[in-house]
Order: sequence, then structure tokens, then C-alpha cells
Amino acid sequence: MSPARPAFILVTMHNRLAKYGYLFMLLTTVAIIAASGYGFVQQQIHLAVAETRLDIATIADLKVTQIVEWRKERLLEANAIHSNTMVSNRIKGYLNGRDAGAALNEIQSWMANLKDANNYTNLILFRPNGEVLISASPITKPLAGDRDIIKAAVQNKEVSLSDLHIHKDAGEFDINLIIPILDPDAEEPVCIAVMAIDINPMIHLYPLLRKWPTPSRTGENLLVRHDGDEVLYLNELRFSGDSAITLRQPLTEKNMPAVRAALGQEGVFEGHDYRGEDVIAAVRIVTGSPWAMVCKIDRQEVLEPVSNRIRYVVGTCVLVSLAAGMAFYLWWRRKRESYLLLQYDSELKFNRELRLAEQSLQEANNLLENRVALRTAELSSSNTQLRQEIAERKQVEELLRKHFEAIQQSPVAIVITDLEGTIEFVNPKFTEYSGYHYDEAIGQNPRILKSEQTPTGVYRQLWETLTAGQIWEGDFCNRKKSGEIFWEHAKILPIKNQKGTVTNFMAFKEDITKHLQLEEKLSQARKLETIGQIAGGVAHEVRNPLNAILSITEALFREEEFDNNPEFTPYIQHIRTQVSRLANLMNDLLDLGKTISTNNLHAVALLDLCRQTVELWKVSGMAENRNVAISAAAGAEAVRVMADAGRLQQVIFNLLENAGNHSPAGSTITLQLKEPLTVSAEAIVHIIDSGRGIPEEKLSRVFDPFYSERRGGTGLGLSLVKHFIENMAGSVRIWNNDPPPGCTAEIRIPLAVEEQT
Repeated sequence: MSPARPAFILVTMHNRLAKYGYLFMLLTTVAIIAASGYGFVQQQIHLAVAETRLDIATIADLKVTQIVEWRKERLLEANAIHSNTMVSNRIKGYLNGRDAGAALNEIQSWMANLKDANNYTNLILFRPNGEVLISASPITKPLAGDRDIIKAAVQNKEVSLSDLHIHKDAGEFDINLIIPILDPDAEEPVCIAVMAIDINPMIHLYPLLRKWPTPSRTGENLLVRHDGDEVLYLNELRFSGDSAITLRQPLTEKNMPAVRAALGQEGVFEGHDYRGEDVIAAVRIVTGSPWAMVCKIDRQEVLEPVSNRIRYVVGTCVLVSLAAGMAFYLWWRRKRESYLLLQYDSELKFNRELRLAEQSLQEANNLLENRVALRTAELSSSNTQLRQEIAERKQVEELLRKHFEAIQQSPVAIVITDLEGTIEFVNPKFTEYSGYHYDEAIGQNPRILKSEQTPTGVYRQLWETLTAGQIWEGDFCNRKKSGEIFWEHAKILPIKNQKGTVTNFMAFKEDITKHLQLEEKLSQARKLETIGQIAGGVAHEVRNPLNAILSITEALFREEEFDNNPEFTPYIQHIRTQVSRLANLMNDLLDLGKTISTNNLHAVALLDLCRQTVELWKVSGMAENRNVAISAAAGAEAVRVMADAGRLQQVIFNLLENAGNHSPAGSTITLQLKEPLTVSAEAIVHIIDSGRGIPEEKLSRVFDPFYSERRGGTGLGLSLVKHFIENMAGSVRIWNNDPPPGCTAEIRIPLAVEEQT
């Protein structure tokens, strides 16, 4: 064997090993390129599906929000009609036959306007038994299924929105808005009629479902619900005609998103639709309804952009593989060249092709990222705009709520009327002032408060001022629902719209009865003060002449020709009586001008004082043939009050004297000590007689100075009672007993400090 033989064998073996090594590297490279291409394709498919899942989830949320808002708007419109007492009053008037012709025309006109304004299919007013009362269309009898809906509305007395259905009689798609009309005057809710509003989903609902926010060849919204063992499609389908409320599929097809929606599931699913096509779908439950929303798109449409990239990647991989094979072929042709040079050239060619493939992949990835960024920006802009609109609406609603709460909690009564004076709104303070509740006042005219004590000219001036567009301010003497008279100060102003036209009148009213009463009391106190000042001066001037007259008369009648002469006894007795009466009158006038100092107020045992006063009164002439019964409630026996003991005794004595003057002989006067009031810290004493009583029109004058219905009375007794009691921080009043006969005089006096604690 020549020396070249081993070398040849070694070279041959080396070349053979190099060839098989390069072949192995070629196959490995092709496998890597194929795996990379396959991984890139799977990544693109995953990104496309993830993007689509996010898009259809957003679309499903948007559609559900639109449907929920649409249902809320319908129910709000229905509740506005349900709570409108003007509508219920007019319908009740028509049913009761009051101005039936005008009421019928008015109701029909209102229903026709409501139907045209909202593009409703029809409005029908039914009686509670299901009979058609008034219709905004030629329909004059209830359609099949209406009677059950009407019966449910009469029982529940609440507004309801029915499910989507097909009227068998009319063959039309329909949603019913059912509104029970309640008797506005009944204490308990009573349904007098039912209004059914037919809403055509083709006009109001299906357009919301047909809209797809982005260009799509297969995108579709489905509205479905569970119906027995099947899922029922409620809207017209894009790829199936006449399918609304007719197309059904069994619930056993769990791979269908519509079935999952009917079973109450939510989320994003992949499956097949009613056509059998593979789809990606988002499922949402429509809150407040039996419906579910399915937003779907064909998987084929989602993967169409990815398919183009797949072809490009496959082509690139094929080219790279061909290039690698060509390199192997050149190496085989140029086997005379150095093994290392062939391997070096092959590596360079391989790296160059690999860089080209990486560049292509990078360009495809950048294109995909740009598209994702653009779509994300569009969705973000839509969401931002939607959030802004929701925030603005909430701000307006909050502002309206604050204004309404301010009106409701206003310390003055607020009344809003139309241009004819019909009341449209009152706040709670109006009810507190007048006694009329909100429902009683709405629809009425403010003249329900009118009394005869307000001059007619005041009302004439009021309307002249308001019709001239100016503000009127003045006082009324009105009458509450209970019949009680009260005074109020009112400021009434016209409300104008944006064009400056007067649309309503608003009145701000304040009850000034107590203010006027305080002014009256102040005026009365000033009168008494003036009377006291005058009486003090007169008493000092009259008392000395009276004493002189009495002394001279007594001396004259002690002369021999008059003394012990029965003929002159009646005259001297009359003079003594009249002089004594004038002296007592002067003393009363002086007392009327004096105030009781707080230094004279001490704790006084009330029951003991009453007993002493009764004993003192019994020895007077008026107590003859009349009895006094004293009674004390539990807890009143040990009551002590802050008073001037002498003046309080004079008060009780005068009231006993007044009761005795008005009670028949042989009757009993009752003096009662009531249980003290812990809230106002007052003791209460009642003095009850059995006389004829006091005429109602004269009750308000019994405490006026010099007012007396009794012959021989001075008219100062009750005035002194009121003067003394009020000086001791108490109060006094008199009323006729119910049932008669007689009157009751009540005095209230503050408890002593230890009694209050």
C-alpha cells in the first residue's frame, strides 16, 4: 500500500464525514426555520383571537348598556304617566261622566300626541276587566294575551315592561308597556284603568342590535332567552330571514354561545353558531330582563389577516430551505476546494438568509403592533367620551337633586302654579302651614285657602301685578284645612322661560300668625300700661274726695234727726256701697298699672294656697248657695310654683268670683290641680263652672279692660287675672265646656326651681 493510500483514505473519510455533517446541519437548519415559522404563525393567531375577544367583549358591554338604558327610559316614561295625577283625574272624570265629551277628546288628543312623539305602534286604554276604553288606533278590542297582562297590572298596580312577543291576531312584533291608572282620591291604591303602549322593536330596539361599531363581514348581535328546553332567538338574524321569535335550538348544543347565554353563563367563548360556522362570541346577561346578549364574529374572518402572513412566512421558509440545498449542491460540485472554505461560504450564506428571515419577521411584527396600537387608541377614545357623557349626566342629576332638596327643606312654604293658578307643586312646609297634603293640593287653586277676611281688592291687585310680569308681595288672611284662620306673608313672582315668556308663578309664603299675635299682645300690654298710668293719677285724685264724702255722710247720718231713723238707713247703706265700689275700682286700676317684681316671686305650695283661697271665698257673699270641690291629680299635691302668693291668691279668688257670678244657685264649682307638665315645667289649675257659657264671638274679649256682660261688674276682674299671671311668666285662657254647660278657666304658672329639677 502506497503512502498516498492512507492519506486518500483519510481525505475520503474526512470528506465523507464533512458531507454527512453538513447534511445534518442543513436538515437541522430547515427544521429550525420550520419551527420558527410555525411558532410565529401560532403567535399571530393567538394575538388575532385575543384582540377579537377583547373587541367583542367591549361591544357586548356597550350593547347591553344601550338595551338597559333603553328599558330604563321606557319605564321612566311609564312611571311619569303613572304618577301624573292630572292624567288620572281626567280619566276618572271621563269614567264618572263629568264632561265626558271634552274629557274623551282631551284624552284621545293626549294619547295621539304621545304616540306620535315617541313613534309608538299604538296606545290603548283598557278598563280593569280588559274592555277597550280608548284607542289611539282603529283597534277596538283587546288582542290575544292582553287580558292576562291587564289582569296582572290591576292586581300589582305597578308599571311593567313585557317580554318580546308576536301578536297572534296582528302578526306583529311587539313589546307592551303596561301602566295602571290609579284613583287619585282613594286612600288605598285602586286601579280605575290600564294603559297599554305597544312598542315596535323593529323601530326602537332592533336598530340598536343591527349596528356593529367596526367594519365586519360576519359580525352579528343576537338577543336570546331561555324558553322551555330551547333557546329562542328574539331579533332578526343577519344570515337567516324571518327568524325573530321563531328560530329555536335545543339547549343540549352546549358548544353554541346562544345556548350558554340562555343558561345564564357570561364570558367570551368559542364554538359554532346557528349556521354551524366556528365563531368567537361574547355573552352578557341583560340586567332587569329575561334576555341575554350574544356578540359574535366568524373565526375565519378573524384569521384572514393572519392567513396572508402565513403564506409569506411559508414562502420565506421555502426560499431559505432551497438556498441551503443550493449551497449543498455547490459544495458537491466544488469538492476540490477546501473543506473549510466550503463550510465558511455555506455559513455565510446561511447567516445572510437567516438575517433576511429575521428582518421579514420583524417587519411583520411591527405592522401588527401598529394595528393593535391604532385599535386600542380608538377604543380608548370611545370609552373616554362615554365616561365624560356619564359624568356630565351625573353632575346635572346631582345639581337637580340638591335644588329639589333645598326646596323640600325650605323654612317657608313654596307653591308653583300654572298661568291659570292651578297648583303644580308644593313643598312640605305648605302642608305644615295649611294642613293640605301634596296629593290634595296638586290640581287645586290657591283659593282653597281663601277666607272672607282678606279684601277682594288684594286679589285683584295681585293678579294685575303678576300678569304685568312683576313681583307681588303682601299679606293674606287664610283658612287651614281644619278651618283655623291664620295669617301669612307671601311673595309671588312670575317664572319665565329662555324666551322671556311667563310660564308659571312661584309663591314663597311664611306663617306670620304668631308674629301678629305677639304684636297684638305688645299693643295690649302698652294699652294696659297706659291705663295703669292714667288710673294711678285718677285714683290718687279721686280717693281723697271719696274718703271725704264717706266721712261727711257718716257724720251727717249720726245727727239726731237721721240717726236710728229707719227711713234713712237704705240711703246711707247705698252711699256706703257705692263709695266702697269706687274705692275698689280705684284699687283695681292701681293694680292694673303695677308690675310684679321678680323679688316678690317665691316658691308657693299651690294646693295649700288654693285651699286658703277657697276658705276666704266661702265667707264672701257670692259663695252663698254655691259649693267648691277641690281635686288634685297624682303628683300635684306637693307641687310648688314660683309666684307672688298674694297676687296668685287674688287671681284664683277673681276666677272663683267670676265662676260664682255665672253659676246658678245650688251648683258646684270645681277647682282641679292637673298633673304638672314636665316638658314646659308648668303647673295647671282648672276652675270649672256650670253656667250658661260665653258666646263664641265674645270669648276673645273677656280679658279686655272694662268689658263685662254682668250687671254691676267693673270689667277689670279678668283683666287683672291676665295681668298678674303674665307678670308671673304664666298664662290664662277660658273656653266653653264640651259638652255644655259652663266654662273652664285655665291658669298655667311656672314650677319652682326644685320642682323643675
